[in-house]
Amino acid sequence: MFNQSLQDHLDETLVRLGASSCTLYLQDPQWPGEFRLIAMAGVRFQEPMFGFVYTERARGLLGTPEKELFVSVPLKREQDISPLICDIPLSNRRLFGNFQEREGVMSFARLTETEGLGDCRIVLFVNFSDSLEFADDEKQAMRTALAGLVDIVRSIRTALSSSDLEWRSEATRIASPGQTVISISSSALNEPNAFFSKVIEAALVALNIAPGAGLGVIHLYNAELQLLELRGSFGRIQHPERAQGLSVRTGEGLISLVSLTRRSILIQDLVNSEFKRIHVWLNDDTKSELVVPLEIEGELVGTLCLECTDPNRFVPHHALSVWFAANKAVLAYQLHQLSSMNRKLLNLCWRATAVEGGARVSLDDLATLAKDYLQASSCDISRFNSHTDAFDTGGASFGNFTPQVRKGGWTDFIRIFRKPVWISDIGKQCKHEVHVWEEDQWRAAQGESFPTGINQSAIDSGVRSALGVPINVLGECVGVAWIKYKRQGREFPKQGLMFLALGFAAEAGLVLDSIQRREVDLKDKAKIDSVAEQVAAAIHERWQLNDSPIVESYVASHPLHSRLGGDFYAGKIIDTQTVSILLLDGQGHGVGGSLHMLPLMTAFEAVYNSYSTAHVVSQLARTAQALGVKGSAIYCILTSIDKKRWLSVTSAGHESLILFTSTDGFRWQYEFFPKSRAPMLGHPLSEPFMDHRILVSPGDVMVGYTDGIAEQGQRFNATHVATFVANLLDEKNDADTSFIANAIVEESRRQHGLAFEDDATVFVARIR
Repeated sequence: MFNQSLQDHLDETLVRLGASSCTLYLQDPQWPGEFRLIAMAGVRFQEPMFGFVYTERARGLLGTPEKELFVSVPLKREQDISPLICDIPLSNRRLFGNFQEREGVMSFARLTETEGLGDCRIVLFVNFSDSLEFADDEKQAMRTALAGLVDIVRSIRTALSSSDLEWRSEATRIASPGQTVISISSSALNEPNAFFSKVIEAALVALNIAPGAGLGVIHLYNAELQLLELRGSFGRIQHPERAQGLSVRTGEGLISLVSLTRRSILIQDLVNSEFKRIHVWLNDDTKSELVVPLEIEGELVGTLCLECTDPNRFVPHHALSVWFAANKAVLAYQLHQLSSMNRKLLNLCWRATAVEGGARVSLDDLATLAKDYLQASSCDISRFNSHTDAFDTGGASFGNFTPQVRKGGWTDFIRIFRKPVWISDIGKQCKHEVHVWEEDQWRAAQGESFPTGINQSAIDSGVRSALGVPINVLGECVGVAWIKYKRQGREFPKQGLMFLALGFAAEAGLVLDSIQRREVDLKDKAKIDSVAEQVAAAIHERWQLNDSPIVESYVASHPLHSRLGGDFYAGKIIDTQTVSILLLDGQGHGVGGSLHMLPLMTAFEAVYNSYSTAHVVSQLARTAQALGVKGSAIYCILTSIDKKRWLSVTSAGHESLILFTSTDGFRWQYEFFPKSRAPMLGHPLSEPFMDHRILVSPGDVMVGYTDGIAEQGQRFNATHVATFVANLLDEKNDADTSFIANAIVEESRRQHGLAFEDDATVFVARIR
């Protein structure tokens, strides 16, 4: 398990110093900021000790800059118990505590050393079950023990690096099948149970656990209910009813322990482990178990649990390997959920403008969507009418909501200063706490300009904390959304959640803006349409490929709002033998959404003459992330080299370009490029964009489109588009690009029931 020389020396140190336990950690540049446990002695509860220790969760003990610490730990009083475990039965609370609480540590020494270790350092903890004052001779004895450990680590550094290869290889074997899971279609991701079951199967296969001997479950965390809810399983489960939902608040199951501590737990002999007390038996013959937390940007998403009927089946490096692969898979699912959520939001915005009275209904649906996605108890949205200088229209996740906003209250404050506010400890006898979101961080609210009271209705309804977010349209606050929580002890939202909440506010702004536009007079509406025409003209006049000697092209575009939508396209002749084609799809409709996307077109103007599609899309991605603009893109360059035509393609969060070819008069074939899909614009990149280059021939046809035309998982998707065009070319081999483009639009319209729910754009190009 650990290096035997280190283990033997630590065992001797334990006896010589009269300590109750010792642990030794290594930090090296391979994993900056992380410490790995490489040896331990005398530790009674070893199961939570495997894998990585994250310094930001270690309360400074591992990462503290002091070279030496000698500490006596005071006994915890009952009132000092963390509120996270106050509802867990007393008999089990010790298992949920930190290392000192579990092991009964009353004093400990922490010593660190880098001398002779190059760019590494080791940290030694020596723990005692008695309260000590640490005399000078005791301190010197510990320093001598540390020096002996340094000598051993220095001599076996190569061996330690080789052992790293073992778990890195394991991670690769787990991640490889995991990659095929991650790349499955969007329609499969719509069914989380099926998707997560494939993730579990991939992990069990990679760990060589025989069929029938292992099982796995994935639970997602419902923070408002403090409940872990089953979302996927693989393998035979004798008691499936026990897996459906486990309470984190009362400490049900090992997955609750992992959720509360954010640490993996590896049990090699469950029958004889003290953690058996909190284990929930899905199979009566389980002997070993591994549970890892699933996290995104520091936020707990859920847990993955693997079980086996053989003892000692999991080894320490599995804790890291499984965590690595499973978190990549859950990130893929979360990104899909975000995309799916945005599609729902866009549909709500479309309905708000397309259906009489739809805006008010859409606000109710938007509030419900916000409540569910942000795991809140409720959400309400109030619209501010600038003509009457009052809040007069609203929507909520519950029925019969009418805005009741007091002058000088928190809703009014948010409208005036356009700053998000977090209010916690509502209803307590002590004064509630308020924080204001400024420059992407929270600061305590202070000063006479801040309101003091809280609406009594919120207190009476049991709300304990609330997030108020301004809804801005073109720099003006048109409403306020309140996202409310009834559970105690919730910290103010982290940055990732705030970005989500602000995204909801932006979409709510589109709905509120639609209400405003329905209520303005025709003169004001004419002004808005005039702006739309100017912006549309600036966008649509950029298509300039008619004179290209190497490609014939045509674009058919059908925005929902007059000439203006969220789809952008541009064609550029770089030189006599090179042309480029860009198709962007922004998230959002109307004037506001288009104005947000215009900076990406400006960025394209600056770099379009690059001969690298990956470089251009990377610049667009950087601009999008800096501005908080989200969307998808497909970019291709067609160039003639030595009388051969080469096509390079890079895409971001978009359906691939479809290339149609026909050889010697045979039926038309199609293929999708590029083969791999990158994250959407506006999301952090996990790896660089890549150019995908292929050789094409005169007569070949290229088709690209936005998801208003077709979308994965829907009635009319990428395969349907490809099949439709191939059949059309079989019937009319020499069809020009305008005929093909308009035929695709009409077929899509027919499949959608004659009404598009999103801006719909398709471009078709034929190689000359």
